[in-house]
Amino acid sequence: MVGFGSREKNFEVAFLAIFSIATFVLFFSIIGANGLIVGNDSATLMTKALSYLSTGKITISDIGSYPPFYHILLDTFIAFTGITEASKLLVLAKAVTALIDLLLILSVYLVAAKFFSKKTAALSAALLLLCFPIYEINAYGGYSSILSIGFMMLAFLYLASPSKGTGYTLVAFIFAFSLALTHQLTTFLAVFVLPPFIIVVLFRSKGHIPRALIAAILGGAIAIGVYYLIPMLPYMNDILFALFQMSLYQYQIPAVSAPM
Repeated sequence: MVGFGSREKNFEVAFLAIFSIATFVLFFSIIGANGLIVGNDSATLMTKALSYLSTGKITISDIGSYPPFYHILLDTFIAFTGITEASKLLVLAKAVTALIDLLLILSVYLVAAKFFSKKTAALSAALLLLCFPIYEINAYGGYSSILSIGFMMLAFLYLASPSKGTGYTLVAFIFAFSLALTHQLTTFLAVFVLPPFIIVVLFRSKGHIPRALIAAILGGAIAIGVYYLIPMLPYMNDILFALFQMSLYQYQIPAVSAPM
């Protein structure tokens, strides 16, 4: 029985290794199949990343653009490898993005394995690979979207797991903080999903609030405050007017008709 369990574990490790390599090669080959990274978003991400690297400054006021985490991640690889030539930068960006795609696939596998079974996890990862939108996102360069969804999945995975010490708490904080600094829409999606998730966690823990949950909420709140709220403060009057006072016009102008 011990030998059978060991063989099963070795098979699982081998399968995950082969699956990971195949997934990485798949996405690396389809991202810019002509040798270049296509899409306006990918060009924007690359330009912003190189701007951060050349100036040494990370802007937190440009909320109309992508948050800075993908750029920082790409800059980390650029600084580590020392690559400066344009053609090699494109290859590096493709490799980093393929790793991000692999992160998303593995995060789906881990979440499904946590809540269901390993067979369900393998099926979920395989079905995600058959999902057309993930290739569409890669085609137009929505790499921050993919990275943020992966962070969201991993954050919920750690929040649903029993706390095993300070390491779990720190990882939950990092994932939530990174999620908020990767993509706006995924951040707001996580904010909407979090309340019912908190209810489930509290119910399972019999009212005990896990430290990982507190750390994740704190990490997300800090990132949202720094990147979203602080730049919006000068425009709060306009935002409040758009949210609450513009509705008054529907009573002042009940109907509009064209002149006969």
